[in-house]
Amino acid sequence: MGLRSVRHRRRFIIVIVLFIILGLVSPALAHQPVERKPDVWPADGRLFILDGDGSAVDVIDFPDGRRVARLPVPPHPLSMGLSPDRKLLFVFRGRSTEEDWVTVIRTGFDAEAKAARRPVVLASFQGEAPGGVEAGDLAQAFGRPAIVMEKTGVLTVYDGDWGRPGGVRVRTIRLAAPDHIHFVETDDALYVGFLRQGFVQAIDKATGAEFARLSGCPALHGVAYDPDTGRTFWGCKNDVMVVGTRGPEKGKRVGRIPLPDGAPVRVAAFAAGADRVLWGYTEGPLPVVYRLDLRTDAYRLEPVDAYGAIRVAATKGGSSKLLLLAEDGVLWVLDGRSGRPLRSVKIASAFPEDLDEDAGRAAMPDIQPWDGTAAWVSLPHEGRVVLVDLERGALLRTVVTGGAPTRLAFLPAAGSRPETFRREAAPYSRSAFAAALLRLVKPDWTPPSGKSGTGPMADVPADHPAAPVVEAVLARGWMRGDGRGFAPDRPVTRQEAAV
Repeated sequence: MGLRSVRHRRRFIIVIVLFIILGLVSPALAHQPVERKPDVWPADGRLFILDGDGSAVDVIDFPDGRRVARLPVPPHPLSMGLSPDRKLLFVFRGRSTEEDWVTVIRTGFDAEAKAARRPVVLASFQGEAPGGVEAGDLAQAFGRPAIVMEKTGVLTVYDGDWGRPGGVRVRTIRLAAPDHIHFVETDDALYVGFLRQGFVQAIDKATGAEFARLSGCPALHGVAYDPDTGRTFWGCKNDVMVVGTRGPEKGKRVGRIPLPDGAPVRVAAFAAGADRVLWGYTEGPLPVVYRLDLRTDAYRLEPVDAYGAIRVAATKGGSSKLLLLAEDGVLWVLDGRSGRPLRSVKIASAFPEDLDEDAGRAAMPDIQPWDGTAAWVSLPHEGRVVLVDLERGALLRTVVTGGAPTRLAFLPAAGSRPETFRREAAPYSRSAFAAALLRLVKPDWTPPSGKSGTGPMADVPADHPAAPVVEAVLARGWMRGDGRGFAPDRPVTRQEAAV
């Protein structure tokens, strides 16, 4: 054997040995401990925006307005609400299919510490026509998050840690019947109203047994509670029924409040104003608003100009205001005690005439009051959300999201003020402009179901939230790429908008 062959053999053996050593060492190195860095950052507030078209929840942190997450949810989301402790956000799917999904999201925001963590989807489970969200808040019973399974007529109450396997305990209460349901909780009882059945059921919280049933409220929808008297107010087809919850009035009908003569529409929802004033209203083609003063036993519904409102909300806190979002894109600010108009501000173009919403999915704008001085308003037809200064009638902030922003939930940090969120309006991105253009010209357009294998352009893949919109405007020749792609995040220029 020659010297050269011996050297080649030795080199070969050395290479084999090195491969064996590295093969044994590499897995060990892969399991070496690494430094754990804190996944937390300062924030003055966190806004959750439900995209009705994109089937996702956008999470925006302030004051910089950065989108920290876009969390996917099952298609056709309908509503979302915060848990009583603000640690969880529940998202309900619309009822357009046989699968009624509930998605549970960790909000990841500590208001007292002004600290934010990454929001995370903790769980998804199938409900049975789940309901129980009012004004951005999930219903609660026994101080815990509660969901009404309307298809089966069961109230489910959740307790425990959603982030730990098997960490959630569920308590169920069988209600009188499956139905669309509203309920009020007092110290010792639950008062449950049934839409189609037209009655109120009173349930003892300690035993779960029914102790009263009050009929005579057809098409029951909407309820309010007066903590001063313990009385509840239920919207009926032709009037408002009053039911007591304390002392001799407990579980009894104590009055009825007729609609004003010639009133075109009944009360279907309530918002709490200041000094024990309730606002009863119905949104839709014939919007109405009524003032109900609870400081007198001579209850009376007083009509207030609704200004063509398609959304109604009331602020909380000392500076109470009634907010009416009109179909022409004007936000009216009324005094929360008297209903006297204070100011109005044009915040959007007119909403499409055929804008409507059913139980299939969210489509309408939303109003989420911050306090008595500001409110967030979503504008699904323009693909943006605005923060409105209610004292001066001006826009403080614009968040361009694209898609169709509908439901909102907001968590402000302790001590933060709306004026610190002020920013000049950000320019429209090309994808947001495409969405607004499509909704303006084709208001009946809806994104196709499912996703194609490839996106419309290289920088807009199939899983991009703007992919359906970009594909639609490209197909119609309304917009085009720049030779390298669509540039969905680049601000749209005046020349491009004019063309």
